[in-house]
Amino acid sequence: MSKNTKTPKALQGLFQGAASKAREAVEEVRRQIAETRHEREALATAPLTKAEAAERIQAWLDAEAKRARLDLMAGEFAAPGRGPGHPFRVPVRAGEQRSADLGPIIAALFPDQVREALLAALPDDAGAIAMTDRPGRLAELDARVRDLERQEETLIEEAEAAGVEITRRPDANPDAILAVEYPDAAEA
Repeated sequence: MSKNTKTPKALQGLFQGAASKAREAVEEVRRQIAETRHEREALATAPLTKAEAAERIQAWLDAEAKRARLDLMAGEFAAPGRGPGHPFRVPVRAGEQRSADLGPIIAALFPDQVREALLAALPDDAGAIAMTDRPGRLAELDARVRDLERQEETLIEEAEAAGVEITRRPDANPDAILAVEYPDAAEA
């Protein structure tokens, strides 16, 4: 046997090494997919800035105050007859558990105090991301995930062509799989 001739054991080791490298490459892409998805989720669920939260608080207070319908309650005082009764009482049937929503009345009567209390309870802006900054970055992260999924599928198909079987993720994007198999259809 000449020195340049490889033995079957040497070929087997070579194939195992190639299979291992293919699996490692796919695992690296999968790690990047998971990392990018995590980054996207963190961005999507990051708290709003205090300024945006303050706008939401004001909008909520305005909506709650409108629900109070103080004009109707005040109208009872001006109506002839027996008078207003108890405008803040919530009737409850015997044996029935009910809760009274006092939010509208409180928002209508004490809007400044409620606003200040809620603003004081807001967390600081650490980690806050303005809503206007999110859509572009979310689109970038979504595009990155799509590109990584296509890379993953390309690596899997190349490994399969070389006789190495790599199982696809259960949550693999069918569009990424088809984009690699049918690139002309993906561009349409």
